[in-house]
Amino acid sequence: MCPPRPKRKKASRGDICLIAPAALTETYKVWHDRPLFLWKYSGANQDADLIVTEYDDSNKIVWKKSVNLIAQKLLYGAEKTLEADKLYQWQLVSNSKQISSSIAFQIMSTSERNQIETDLLALERNLKASQAPSE
Repeated sequence: MCPPRPKRKKASRGDICLIAPAALTETYKVWHDRPLFLWKYSGANQDADLIVTEYDDSNKIVWKKSVNLIAQKLLYGAEKTLEADKLYQWQLVSNSKQISSSIAFQIMSTSERNQIETDLLALERNLKASQAPSE
């Protein structure tokens, strides 16, 4: 959640809060190599670029896509998927001006993803064996 902000007169661009992927204290690990980006926006109709860069000294742009801020979401759609274990950051930029903070995230390693899949399959088998309701 975004921290509460003091009351002030709203600017034309509105307030933006990056929701996911996001972390308050450490790098957020993302399960999928094509994440869904979410933000909260409470302003006028405005276009911006969602930019994903490598989180290193190069800050190389990996993907850039125009989006209307009112949509409040965008699925990563580059031809090449994001790499496991690699650090990235994303932000929203309008008219060459950063309008949101940058948020770091990491694509989960293949071994972590495989372990979670194995655990979920075991849980599913145990639930079916005990005839637990689907809920």
